[in-house]
Amino acid sequence: MARAVILAPIDRDFAKEVTALEREGHRLADSYADLTERMLVFAHDFKRLWDRAKKLDGADTGNHHNHLRQKLSELIQTSNKSIRSRWITIGSHAKKLMHHKDALPPYRDSLYEIALAMEDDKPVSKWINDKQITVDSSVREVRSLRDGNRRKGKSQDQSKPTNKLRRSYPATISISFETYTAAAEAVSSFLLSSKAEFKVTAHKAFDAALRENLHKRVQNAAVTSCVAPI
Repeated sequence: MARAVILAPIDRDFAKEVTALEREGHRLADSYADLTERMLVFAHDFKRLWDRAKKLDGADTGNHHNHLRQKLSELIQTSNKSIRSRWITIGSHAKKLMHHKDALPPYRDSLYEIALAMEDDKPVSKWINDKQITVDSSVREVRSLRDGNRRKGKSQDQSKPTNKLRRSYPATISISFETYTAAAEAVSSFLLSSKAEFKVTAHKAFDAALRENLHKRVQNAAVTSCVAPI
């Protein structure tokens, strides 16, 4: 016959603190739920007011611009010109980015890199549809997409294994992950433990993520990566 298990009662104060933590967690989740949208709205409004100040002042400097710069400096707690420039760049493309707000990372600098990609006429929508850009995309990952596409004017499409690589390593497979960081974490253990000879052809972002992950795992070992960046 199975014994009845009697659980000790939960301390009342402890239970209250857990409940308070749960409420705080929900508030935190809610704050992130529309953070990207709010950042895009802020950038759009800032760009609109920046252009209006220029029109009112009749130049790039003047009382209206100075007033706007002062208020923004108070908001973002810096008078760094490059930070203002980033918000202006994001605001210039905020309307188009708003169509993808649920798929974009809620980070100013990542949005800035995506906005720069749009200025360069990069296939941002395709990157989003292919999940190359997600809510978790870092600045480095977005920048790698921009840099990778700049190099695609070469005679050979390096996104595919070369003939030499196919002949030397014919057992080729393809595995997709949502981010290069996740891919690097998944394959690091295999690369360290495998005794087989192999080569990897991957995007530059994967190369960087893989090197970083391997460095953390084996800090005192000489690790040589055989990744050929696109």
